[in-house]
Amino acid sequence: MKADDLRLIAAILATCTVRAAAARAGIGEATMYRRLSERAFQARLQEARHQAFGQSLARLQATSGAAVDTLSEIMGNEDAPTGSRVRAAVAVLQLAGRDLERGEVQDRLEGNAKEDAILRGDKQAFLRAGGSDQEYFTYRAARGLFG
Repeated sequence: MKADDLRLIAAILATCTVRAAAARAGIGEATMYRRLSERAFQARLQEARHQAFGQSLARLQATSGAAVDTLSEIMGNEDAPTGSRVRAAVAVLQLAGRDLERGEVQDRLEGNAKEDAILRGDKQAFLRAGGSDQEYFTYRAARGLFG
């Protein structure tokens, strides 16, 4: 990537408007709009945004253990205001519930993949979806799909 592109992308990521990004990069607003209209530049900017977001997520994940510890501490602290303890408990339950929902969705997707494989007679797809040889033949027989 050209040094010029790096400078412009850094300015865009660090500001909220095209005008502010152009000023930060030391170029005119019209030049910034022209560069933003170029497909190759758009692709580099999109990749930089993805990388920046990925780094942010990694930082969040690195601190998630401390966040859970803090919520647990507040929930168990009888000297903490009741409202704070309730909010901490609700946050813990909501986060745990989201994880449970994700697992249920994953189970349903796997179940749908197995069902689809059975109906198509695709044993390999059934096995890839987490089924076993015995399950495959049992399910096929139960549906009257022999062979």
